[in-house]
Amino acid sequence: MNTNWKSPRRLLPVIAGALVLLVAGLLIFFPVGRVKALAASRASAALGREVAIDEAKLSLRGGLGVRLQGLRVGNPAGFGGEPLAAVDAVDLRLRLAPLLRGRVEADRLVVTGPALKLRRLADGRDNFTFAPPAGGGAGGGKAGGKTPSVAAPSVALDRIAIVGGRLDFADAAAGTGVRLVGVKLEATLATDTAGRIAARGELGVDSLLVDGPAPVPALPVTLTFDLAHDPAAGSFTLAESALAAGPLRFKLSGDAARRDGGLAARGRLVSDRITAADLLGLLPADRREVLAAYRLAGDVVVEADASLEPGRAPAYAATASLTDLTMSGGELPGELRVASARADLQPDSLHVALTKASFGGRPLQGDFAVTRFADPRLRGSLSGEVDLAYLQPFLPPGRGAAIAGALTVRVEVDGDVKRPQQLLRGGEVVVSRMTYRDAMLGEPLTSLDAKLALSPEAVTIASCAARFGRSDVSLTGRLADPFAALAGDAARRPALSFAAHARRFDVDRIFPAASPAWVKRGTAAAAPAARDSLTGRLPDLRGAGTLRADSLLYGGVAFTSVTGDVKIVDRRIEVAGVKADVYTGKVTGSTTVDLNDLNRPAFGGRFAATRIEADDFLSRFTPLKGLLFGKFDLSGTYGAAGRDGAAVRSSLTLDAGAKMDEGRVVTRGPVHAALSAVATKAGSSFAENQTLRALAAHVVVRDGRVGLDTLATRLGDLGELVFGGGYAFTGELDAAGGLLLSEDLSRKLRNPGGVVGRVTGLLGGGGGAAAPVERVVVPLRAGGTLTKPSVELDVAGALKEVAGGAAAQAAQGARARLRGLLGGGK
Repeated sequence: MNTNWKSPRRLLPVIAGALVLLVAGLLIFFPVGRVKALAASRASAALGREVAIDEAKLSLRGGLGVRLQGLRVGNPAGFGGEPLAAVDAVDLRLRLAPLLRGRVEADRLVVTGPALKLRRLADGRDNFTFAPPAGGGAGGGKAGGKTPSVAAPSVALDRIAIVGGRLDFADAAAGTGVRLVGVKLEATLATDTAGRIAARGELGVDSLLVDGPAPVPALPVTLTFDLAHDPAAGSFTLAESALAAGPLRFKLSGDAARRDGGLAARGRLVSDRITAADLLGLLPADRREVLAAYRLAGDVVVEADASLEPGRAPAYAATASLTDLTMSGGELPGELRVASARADLQPDSLHVALTKASFGGRPLQGDFAVTRFADPRLRGSLSGEVDLAYLQPFLPPGRGAAIAGALTVRVEVDGDVKRPQQLLRGGEVVVSRMTYRDAMLGEPLTSLDAKLALSPEAVTIASCAARFGRSDVSLTGRLADPFAALAGDAARRPALSFAAHARRFDVDRIFPAASPAWVKRGTAAAAPAARDSLTGRLPDLRGAGTLRADSLLYGGVAFTSVTGDVKIVDRRIEVAGVKADVYTGKVTGSTTVDLNDLNRPAFGGRFAATRIEADDFLSRFTPLKGLLFGKFDLSGTYGAAGRDGAAVRSSLTLDAGAKMDEGRVVTRGPVHAALSAVATKAGSSFAENQTLRALAAHVVVRDGRVGLDTLATRLGDLGELVFGGGYAFTGELDAAGGLLLSEDLSRKLRNPGGVVGRVTGLLGGGGGAAAPVERVVVPLRAGGTLTKPSVELDVAGALKEVAGGAAAQAAQGARARLRGLLGGGK
């Protein structure tokens, strides 16, 4: 197929041929009307489209002038609406002398108001591809015959002009379009003796508009050109010409030639220095508004070469060289500076090299290449340093959070872009001198240094050392399959293996303590505000490791030689096989932290402690310091939930049993006064220090209250104490029980010779030294607060019971009555 027919450029020679026909008609005295009709008919046959001419005029002023008005070229079938081309007027001014010698030479050709409406439909059809004329000729003629093909005479033009042109191209398949408004052309043409034509001039567009997903604002375009055409060789050469598009300036050059196999062409474009401000002005208004908060400066130079060879795909190579770019402001926490960078684009590859750059004054380098655009593959590396202070704007508000330190990163990638989990090939991350302060932490992170090695299979924690004030922890480990989440495979999860060690770790200072007594010392962090609610979720990873602490403080209790095995599954941290020394005793147990709800993490576990020093233990969890001494055993279970101390304390539950074989209690104040009064009534005395034997208690913590289900012990020589009740975390005390006096004290109370004995005799009691003695039960009630308790021993009630009781009741019965007081004493 003759490709000369496949371009709207054929319109110009067709129009020129119509004008030549008019001239020929004049020479043989044809009427203008007949010439106009013949020109329209021949043009229609040549284009395969309907061509109409409203009016044709002739003039002899200043030469022979031909004017066509209202020229229109129609659309092919399936394209309704406005015509493909519409021209207001075409003026051709011919020289008379050459015309009389058979040569057509024109002073000028002026085309006024041409409008082209080019369309491509969604199915790929367009209205600007022309088929060859039927029969290979110009068409027309009588039936059964042919109209002889008449070669159009050549036309030499000195000057050509287009005024007020318009082009409108819409591509329904791509959803894009181009509109040229105010097209103008001023050009001079010169023909040498060999028939070579040189055209010089200026082609301009008042407004170029590009429609599409990212429309480009309207801008003027001007091309100052120097074009040479050799008809014999079928070639065009564009010497270096100047192209201006808005604020952008380019130099253009190239050549094209018709070969047997098709068209061969080459072209080159080189831009002048383009500033960042120039590029911003080309963006759509909404995108310029997004970047308005940033300060952007810098220059770029673009070079592009393109070529077309018959039978080959178009080839091109473009380079953009960036220099002295600076960007700051907006949400960018620091200043990005690029002293030099380069991007190279070819038909199926893009290479970007960031050779000399910095962010926040720290070096930054990168080199990336993307190949196979249809199935892209990325290969490259990035290295640089980042000041962690630039993360400050992204920290949670309202908690006084602050971060500092340095992050050094080196990353190498190579792989299919569609499989991001396989892109990483190696690298390293180093954290240096990191500090972090947050109201959620009772004690700030004063230093963190870590080194991580990256590979496709794992992230290796070569070293990690953190210090919180007086606490420290170090960690080594390996995170296998770190990018499993990117694979979209629910069965695959990252797996962490680690070993953690702390020389000293003070939980009470770093995190809000759950101990009520510890809160009163003012060390617990305040509850977070509602706006601090966490909306994220921890990664679902698996893990296993070991914990070791030389010293761990919790609730003021110092645990030493702590070891445990850690398991992480389903966002739950399970620590089993915990062993530790505490005071002069030992503790074992297990604990679980459920982090599925970060706003209300849940804690639970069990424990068993042996040979714990009572005074040290009680002084950490209650105000009862210096009262109880000796070693006891404690075992049970506990649970709690919450993200701050208040929530943990309000939800705390504990169920534990305690026992002490032998110890010592120090009685003071109201307690000592009440017990001393009992002994005095029996004619004895009561020392502040008393021996305790066989102490047993069942402790229950629930709803902000510590309850003693049963406490039983032998209190020195005074007797047996059975006690029940408890106290609130706020300190209010409410308990009751009874004191089963020893046989000796009970005998003294019943001795008729004694003061109490005479009282009981008056009440009807009797007995003697040799008679069986009923042990006296003295009801007891405790109230007030832990710091200011009030103790009441009902001696009078006990004496009445003694006076009316049987003389020889078994001690077991007295004990039963003593324990019965627990049910009704509250």
